[in-house]
Amino acid sequence: MGSTEPNGHEAFCLECGARLAPNSRYCVICYHPVGRSEQRLHSIAAGQVATTNRPDPAIVFLPEEHEAILRRRSRRKLAAIVGAIVITLSSASWFVYQSGERDRQKRKLIAHREEMARNELRMLADGLERFRADIGRYPTAEEGLGSLRVKPYNSIPGIRADLANWFGPYVDGDYELDPWGNDYVYQATNDCGGFDLSSTGPNGSADSTTTLRITSRGE
Repeated sequence: MGSTEPNGHEAFCLECGARLAPNSRYCVICYHPVGRSEQRLHSIAAGQVATTNRPDPAIVFLPEEHEAILRRRSRRKLAAIVGAIVITLSSASWFVYQSGERDRQKRKLIAHREEMARNELRMLADGLERFRADIGRYPTAEEGLGSLRVKPYNSIPGIRADLANWFGPYVDGDYELDPWGNDYVYQATNDCGGFDLSSTGPNGSADSTTTLRITSRGE
């Protein structure tokens, strides 16, 4: 314990022996108090208080909250992964559905046009039969299906004199093109005693398996 001289002489710290300034309460070298013992006790008590290296209170004093934060973070990551999977599956399902829907619409359109072609073939065949009933024969290849709407021009007198009995038109409207925009194929057979009428279908090829055909009743 350091002390000062009451007669004004220089005093020295009793702990480290350093010279003390007049009226000093602490030694500037070793920081020990000079004077009453209460100051010494205060210094000791103050030195026992931990003021540095304190643990993080969020970990030491709130471990439950720390665990809760980790759980929430894990749930958010899981929700993000599940959301991404759901979006991916939904997109894939929608793509498959749209592809299937396009295929169904395409098949529906083809079926609708095929039905239209069959109806028009039957109508043209009926017109050809009425033409034959009046003229006594089916149109020649040159006269074609147009002769069902317009009386053919008699370019060879005596050869086509039977056209005088033409009382058409035998069909209402122009049906020389099928629903795919291709010409209906008309062929006279057996010297105009029969006919072959067909549509090449969506492929537009006479060799196609989609060809629709009607022949004369006597064929």
